[in-house]
Amino acid sequence: QNLGEVPEFGSFSSMLRLPGVVIGGTSASARLRQYDAADGTKLGEFNLLNAGLGSTPIAVDGTLLVGSGIGTRTATGSGISDIVSNAPSDLTALCVSGTLGCSACDDGLDNDADGLFDSDDDGCTGPGDDSEVLGDVDGDGEVGERDRERFFAGFGRAPGEVGYSVAADLDPPGAPDGIIGLVDYQRWLAAEEAANAPPPPAPAAATPSCGLIGIEPLLLLGLLRAGRRRLGAAAGLVVFGLAMGATDAGATTTLSIQPGSGAVLNGGVIEVEQGGSFSVEVLADIDPETPIVGWGLDLEGAGLVLDPAEVPSPWVAVFAADGDGLAGLAAAPGISGSGILLATVQVHAVELGLTQLVLGITPDDPTEGFALQAVGAFDVVDFGDPLPVEVVPEPGTGLALALALCGVALAGRPRRDLGA
Repeated sequence: QNLGEVPEFGSFSSMLRLPGVVIGGTSASARLRQYDAADGTKLGEFNLLNAGLGSTPIAVDGTLLVGSGIGTRTATGSGISDIVSNAPSDLTALCVSGTLGCSACDDGLDNDADGLFDSDDDGCTGPGDDSEVLGDVDGDGEVGERDRERFFAGFGRAPGEVGYSVAADLDPPGAPDGIIGLVDYQRWLAAEEAANAPPPPAPAAATPSCGLIGIEPLLLLGLLRAGRRRLGAAAGLVVFGLAMGATDAGATTTLSIQPGSGAVLNGGVIEVEQGGSFSVEVLADIDPETPIVGWGLDLEGAGLVLDPAEVPSPWVAVFAADGDGLAGLAAAPGISGSGILLATVQVHAVELGLTQLVLGITPDDPTEGFALQAVGAFDVVDFGDPLPVEVVPEPGTGLALALALCGVALAGRPRRDLGA
């Protein structure tokens, strides 16, 4: 009996232990109770609304099955308790939130009361999504900072990987890309803005008529003709300028690789001994007219080994699908400016010779590119010049090699006959 609980119901059925939680029943009033497996704290209980509970709960594919009823089997099998125990009773099935068939987007209910159910609701991203509100990653019915944190934790992840959430995979139906990427974040930002937008203002009262009903169109036509005569060709330039602005592709983001700590420049080339290391910084000039809300890159160099990148604030470092750490997200409306530090990367020299560090983007990688806030909009990127690197032998290695070559040369010289 659990004396520390109110009410103090005793547990007579066997207990079910799952990862992180222990589930047991109470004989009186048939309550199913859950406890933290680590410290025994009671997490909650569910009233089965039956007379009693004596069977062991079992879990099958995310569904909790539990029987009910009272009665005890005896040795004779003929007592009143035997008769009661043989009476049929219901088997209760309880699904676990977030599992198939139990989430808000596949339970057959209109959970957000908008008249749409499950996959017909635009807020549902797929089976397993536990909210019919688009962008609600944590399932609390709202879209806010906790959802952004959950989204960041799942960025770059695919179904089955730790951190992945179907509620953050916001690809439109029929066009999944199999990973939480930059376009998903653009869609989340749009959903967050829509969910927290102020209510529309009340419609304005109708403006009273001035009493010229019937001749207003003629007056307007006359004004337009007079304006055309005065403006002439200038009016056409204004219209042309607006059209050009509507189709403008945006400014270019310019990237550069700058030597960091431990880098020694020799004529514009980083010179490093074999086995040595140095760091580089990846910088960006981002036009204020086109701030960036998220980015992902590749940095490669033949004969060099690169550690995962360190992404500084104000970017939030997120998981890069290729493991190089070159990915960052920011809150709307994004980040812009000159010399913005994207990442610092530690580079290790492995193979001798002249090589170079090169920036790039892998085609069709949904986690790479420079994303603007508008859904599907990406900035044009100038990757800048590669950074040349020359890996040279260590001084001791060079001396040993010289001595070895000298020894080979001496050994190859003809010997003089000392006895002659």
